[in-house]
Amino acid sequence: MKEPDAFDYPDELDPERDHEHVRDEEDPYYLLLLKNALENAPVARRGIPIVNIALNFKHLRLFHEDGQGRKLSRQLGNFPSQFIPIIDLVLNEEAADIWAAGPGMEDGAAGGGMPPITPVVRTRVWNLPQFNEMRRMEISHIDRLVSIRGMVVRASSIIPEMRRAFYRCAACPGTMEVEVDRGRVEEPGVCGECGGKGTMEIVHNRSSFTDKQLVKLQEAPECVPEGETPAQIALYVYEEMVDAVVPGDRVVVTGIFRALPIRLNPRTRSIRSVFNTVVDVIHFAKSDKERLATMEGGEGSSSREYSP
Repeated sequence: MKEPDAFDYPDELDPERDHEHVRDEEDPYYLLLLKNALENAPVARRGIPIVNIALNFKHLRLFHEDGQGRKLSRQLGNFPSQFIPIIDLVLNEEAADIWAAGPGMEDGAAGGGMPPITPVVRTRVWNLPQFNEMRRMEISHIDRLVSIRGMVVRASSIIPEMRRAFYRCAACPGTMEVEVDRGRVEEPGVCGECGGKGTMEIVHNRSSFTDKQLVKLQEAPECVPEGETPAQIALYVYEEMVDAVVPGDRVVVTGIFRALPIRLNPRTRSIRSVFNTVVDVIHFAKSDKERLATMEGGEGSSSREYSP
């Protein structure tokens, strides 16, 4: 017997019924979504406009009628860390073309109500076909898209996380920037200018940081088996999604399930063979107090897609 696809919908999709509102004779649905979002792009804390495009997983599943949508949705579900950046790249290229073609650009200023700086566009995937139970999360879910519902019980304060380290040579004016890979900074061993070894020093106020927040999600009371303790899972949210939810909110979370190594000592690189599991949040959908369901109008494009 063939095993059911984790990223397939339980009921058979009808392209004419489920995809009708996505089609448009003049402009595709998501192109219109992007244009509207660019005109109303809010300015982030660092002065760069941020645009979030909520990609309905169901729409991707229905893309084309020759099975390509099914293949794309599987790739997105199984390899989100590689697939989502590709979508972001395409959206940002399209956004740059739309912004450059706006009225008034020949005078050096953006027209049509668009911001003077090209916004950064990010994809927020939501509406996966199945929910994942917290207590049943296992190794097969690691690095894949998951959808979890529950109640927020704790939200930490904002944590600055380094994304790009800036180094300066102590023997010459040489500088160097190093990307942070999975929380690890590879210190340059040799200066690129003078060739000095061990002379590079990190400059914190020239390094790039991003906002990060730890959120604890707990199973909703109605989902807890009788006599069992509610399960909890840690969520990491970044940048403009920080403070999007508060304790007491019931949410449906779409994100990437991760396994992070535990350090024996914060000052060393030695790690344990046991890993902690967390979810890197891509999308929040708040629900009402009566039942867990995605919020009304959730498929629309908005930088506050995850807010009430």
